[in-house]
Amino acid sequence: MSQTPLPSSESYVYHAETPAGKSLSGTIMSQTPQEADDQLRSLGLKVLQLAPAPFRGTPKPLRGEDFINFNQQLAQLTEAGLPVEHGLRLIAREMRSGRLRATVDQIAVELEGGTPLPEAFEKHRRQFPALYGRLIDAGIKANNLPAMLVNLGRYAQLVQRMRMMLWEALTYPAVVFGALITVVSFLGIFVLPKFLSIFKSFGTTLPAITQMLIDVSARLPQILTILGCVIGAFILVAVIIRALGRQAWATDVFVLPLPLIGTVMRRNLVARWCDAMCTGVASGLDLPAAIDLAGQAVGSPKLQRDGMKLTKALESGRTLGEVNDLKILPPTVLAVLDLGATGRDLPGALQSLSEMYQQQAELRLATIPVILTPILLIGIGLTIAVVIMGMFAPMISLIQCVSGPSK
Repeated sequence: MSQTPLPSSESYVYHAETPAGKSLSGTIMSQTPQEADDQLRSLGLKVLQLAPAPFRGTPKPLRGEDFINFNQQLAQLTEAGLPVEHGLRLIAREMRSGRLRATVDQIAVELEGGTPLPEAFEKHRRQFPALYGRLIDAGIKANNLPAMLVNLGRYAQLVQRMRMMLWEALTYPAVVFGALITVVSFLGIFVLPKFLSIFKSFGTTLPAITQMLIDVSARLPQILTILGCVIGAFILVAVIIRALGRQAWATDVFVLPLPLIGTVMRRNLVARWCDAMCTGVASGLDLPAAIDLAGQAVGSPKLQRDGMKLTKALESGRTLGEVNDLKILPPTVLAVLDLGATGRDLPGALQSLSEMYQQQAELRLATIPVILTPILLIGIGLTIAVVIMGMFAPMISLIQCVSGPSK
């Protein structure tokens, strides 16, 4: 019998043989694989193979806190020397989602069947962040998978914190802005038109600021429709990019040029690159191989192009300090690599650089709500001031009109 030790499950697919030698396959319900095996044997069957029944349904993608916890657990278990497939089964038992548990269990089954680890994750790439399989492959090549997983974990935690900070910074202004739009709509539809009829009876015109509020209120449905279409298109593009596995490309093109957020992401990418370089060099790889490994581990197309320029410079006998037109890597990193090529402690220097850029990313991250929230509140305050002026301007004009010219 060929049987794989499996975790608890309700449904198992079996392949067995009757006493007469007839092949028999089917599905059996049981609490544990051992119970399933005992049930089949009690029927007089010789169990040849037993495996969890494939999960029927679309597995839920592993994102956010769930992925961070999964990655941390996998890093700790592999660092402890536990076989990856065993570690995956232990992690699967703790998962709340049956769909995620089924995906992780299936990966463990494929590993036990001889499928390479990167290929097993690549088959389920829709359930994991982009390039996760490639990062695992890089960790295996460097003979230090736990370090690569920890590298990615730090990046995922920083991105998660940045999302939470942006959400906290934007929530209050967004609620106030929504209430402000409601007030402006009410004034523009029910209150300000009354002023318009009064001013017409006096043969004069509304103040410009009040007329502007009326015009904005009249066009508000069209404005909100356009805004909704833009948001919908953005969500659709994000879904397409994720489905194509081009998140790294999208980050390079759309996120890195942004103020505040782009700076945090750029510093973090450099920190991850230096950390991956440190892992590669410490494992005995030469500089070109370590540079290629770091590019694969980080996954940024711009960083990979920077790495290709560095590799070409090394192959042509030039120093890395002579390389120009790099998109992400700063001169400090090149200087450290040049010193390392002369026999210095390159892994230690790269580790120090990684920690320095990670600290810079953390500091920049902490400044986002400090800068963003006041800017948003000032914008909302100015809008409220315009609304108040638009409300009082007609009253002042009417008083002046009724009073007549002063003698």
